[in-house]
Amino acid sequence: VTGDSMEPTLCAGDTIMFEEFLEKTPGVNHIHDGAIYAITVEGAYRVKRLAHCKGGILVISDNEDRYPEERYLGEEVARSLRIYGRVIEVTRAL
Repeated sequence: VTGDSMEPTLCAGDTIMFEEFLEKTPGVNHIHDGAIYAITVEGAYRVKRLAHCKGGILVISDNEDRYPEERYLGEEVARSLRIYGRVIEVTRAL
């Protein structure tokens, strides 16, 4: 993990494990609202919470004061997002 967008849940230097989806296109795999996923947005890798919204998907950072939620609607979802899998474990060095 790099950056501070998912603090305090995930911190820079943490290692995550995710359950990989065979199909990366949104809409194929069931998304659990509020769960954390490994994704790409327009090719940039991210680790974020996802949630459904009317007509699309919300991409949510835990550090919401610095990183507002992003909303992807309609065709923009399939064009911009790839969902690689749901994060199931985090390891943090002390």
